[in-house]
Amino acid sequence: MTSNNVISRWIKSFFNVIVFLISLIAYGSRRTLVLSWLGNNGYRLGFFEGIIATVFFFYIADRFVPALNEFINGIRALGRQTEQYHTSSPARESSETIQQPQLEPSFPLERWEFLWFRYVEDRSNPWGDFISQSYKNELNFDEDWDQGIVNNSGLSNNVAFKASRTIQLENAGRYIFRIGADDGVRLFLYNNLSETKLEINEWKDQQYSEFERSVELPAGVYKILLEWYEHYGAARARFTMTL
Repeated sequence: MTSNNVISRWIKSFFNVIVFLISLIAYGSRRTLVLSWLGNNGYRLGFFEGIIATVFFFYIADRFVPALNEFINGIRALGRQTEQYHTSSPARESSETIQQPQLEPSFPLERWEFLWFRYVEDRSNPWGDFISQSYKNELNFDEDWDQGIVNNSGLSNNVAFKASRTIQLENAGRYIFRIGADDGVRLFLYNNLSETKLEINEWKDQQYSEFERSVELPAGVYKILLEWYEHYGAARARFTMTL
């Protein structure tokens, strides 16, 4: 039992005792009770006054106890925030710096960076809790997890990644991009001016399917962003780029 419940029961018991005493006066003896400390002439509490007082105390008990609980919770929340502030203040930080995970693609040069998330069924923002980060050197890959654990995410369903990398094209030409996915996948190719040069959008639940686009590209630096998710069932992700 929480301390809030204990306090609530204590206050309610206190009000119940008061109501019980007033009820005895009002209903039992039907006599007036002189409260001499309320003024020189006192105050006479009789039958009807007892009924009114009973209703009044029930009204106060029903509204005062929740308000008190809310006040106590507010004080405790303020105390936790104060404790967190002092704990995270520079005076109490350790000498070791904790590196926070990069939650947005960094487009590293000549290798893939994978940011793994829990998948959320929200087309506007399908990225749930961050899980882990991994890297892959090879440009082309084909990862087939079937119905097992996807990479090192610890999940076989409802998992997603954002994969990014920067490439240097030495030769101009028509490049073919082929992506495969079970379930959804999106591919974006940007030049060094952040202009979109290629886009493939197949963000939907589906059996393993492949999609291909070709684009004429001059030599230069380009950024690739590949987004993928697995809802349920088998999982697979593939990317190839050829001249």
